[in-house]
Amino acid sequence: MLTNGRSLLDTVCFSNCSANLQVLAYLELPHTHANLSYLALGSGKNILLNVLLANAGDEAFFPKVHLRFPSSVFFVKVQVAEDVHVMGEAAEEGELTVGLDCSVGNLYLQSLAKIHINFLLDVNHSSNAGDLTIMINATW
Repeated sequence: MLTNGRSLLDTVCFSNCSANLQVLAYLELPHTHANLSYLALGSGKNILLNVLLANAGDEAFFPKVHLRFPSSVFFVKVQVAEDVHVMGEAAEEGELTVGLDCSVGNLYLQSLAKIHINFLLDVNHSSNAGDLTIMINATW
């Protein structure tokens, strides 16, 4: 947002403004055997990606969480507390959806704030067995 050639961030941050967004995530798989979690392809079960976004620095303006996943994974929905606002849009390369880009919070994420976000994902039943790589990062 620009006003008179200055960004909103310039008007509310001091010269040493430095947000420190940190992401912690873990994947909940629906099945367990011998203390190992797994997803049985074709079982009709979803996986849950639990994400904690924490700001250990100054206020972070316009924070976003970016997810990238293989074409065999499909986004179902976001689950958050009522007072948390998350707006996501599909990230695409060509005609292929490769992930999500989500705005988090309203205008900014306060210093020392933590937000829990759950992403419900589905895996294509015709996927190959093996490891599943989901990349997550946060920007402001």
